Amino acid sequence: MKTVYFKSLLGLFLLCVGTTTVAQNYNYPSRELVEAILNDIDYCKNELKEAEADVAEMEGSPESYSLADYKDAQRLIERIKLCINVKRARLDDLRKEYPGWFNSPSAFSDIRIRWGGGPDPKAVQRLLNNMEERINNVLDAFSELEKPAH
Repeated sequence: MKTVYFKSLLGLFLLCVGTTTVAQNYNYPSRELVEAILNDIDYCKNELKEAEADVAEMEGSPESYSLADYKDAQRLIERIKLCINVKRARLDDLRKEYPGWFNSPSAFSDIRIRWGGGPDPKAVQRLLNNMEERINNVLDAFSELEKPAH
């Protein structure tokens, strides 16, 4: 009876230690890697929008652009789409390797997506034009005020 009791106690002990050890050895993907992939996908999507806008602008006024510029813009769109597809495939591979981590509700709770690099020249020009327009509106509003007599 004592041997059965000790064997069952030893089995329970090994079971508890074994599950704790297995739980501590669970590997999960690097958060930095997942953040980098998500940021790259987001950056590529923003670049794709800008490139498509450039192509639409070129199609709107074809006399202003050469055929080479148009073809370069189309090739850029294809490269950006390829970039998005490659990054999504890498993310899908990580999902297949670590399904438990990606299905966890707390896996992405603190991942912050940083928007792409600095603004491009067209965006800076739009911001400057917007700022100039606002300044002119404020100055025009001040010009409508009555000037003091003294």
